[in-house]
Amino acid sequence: MFSFQKRSAIVSSLLLTYYHCGPKTGTKGTFLFLHGWGSNSTLWFKSVAGLAEKGYSLYCLDLPGFGESQNPKEPFFLQDYSNTVMGFIKKLGLKNIILVGHSFGGKTAIKLATENSEFLKSIILVDASGLPHKSTLTDIKIMVAKVMKPAFSLPFMRPLKDRLVDTFASEDYTTNPALKQTFINIVNENVLSLLEQIKKPALIIWGEDDDNTYTPNTDASILHHGIAGSKLVTIPNAGHYSFLDQPELFLKHVSQFLSRLK
Repeated sequence: MFSFQKRSAIVSSLLLTYYHCGPKTGTKGTFLFLHGWGSNSTLWFKSVAGLAEKGYSLYCLDLPGFGESQNPKEPFFLQDYSNTVMGFIKKLGLKNIILVGHSFGGKTAIKLATENSEFLKSIILVDASGLPHKSTLTDIKIMVAKVMKPAFSLPFMRPLKDRLVDTFASEDYTTNPALKQTFINIVNENVLSLLEQIKKPALIIWGEDDDNTYTPNTDASILHHGIAGSKLVTIPNAGHYSFLDQPELFLKHVSQFLSRLK
């Protein structure tokens, strides 16, 4: 049985951590998994490890500033994350890639798929972010993080911080200064106009109960109509982390999608 092994690579002067599972070169293709904002690549392990037994090579990358990968040396934009992932692909010589992106990772995958499609076999977007939404809530999040940060250092304020972070702000935004401007840059970027440029087979998976501010389930149909020939499936009794809430259904839809590819 295969298990994920921790490794590292230097890409664009950044030390990146990644994990590999399965044969070095998959007979059926190579999966590259991109995690969401505030997460890391280990979140994929339990849901996707079984794919290695089917002859796929699996790579899970900690994006810059997350997991055990180095923080960006200056604020990143979506293009920077796309470039970093592309640099990783070239560094390891990956080919025939099935690119899977969750949330922010999906947004990054969309950007990369419009610029470097020759490396891709297909793209799978899981509760992906990137579509425009009312900015008021984002402004509130940023305001709360800036105004309340000095008070958060006081011990008796810790419970309030936890509640405010859960309600208004990204934990990474309030605790990792290196990602503050990056967070703002990423949230403000809109990939709607890029969808028509994706020409590779695409699967869109969404949790039926996803009510995340940046990835409401209504976004699924917008992505579906924007990406020509894409397939859309919704997973019942699943939220923003649909691949964790219903791992068996997630893998079933992925397997069915891949079986139809030539």
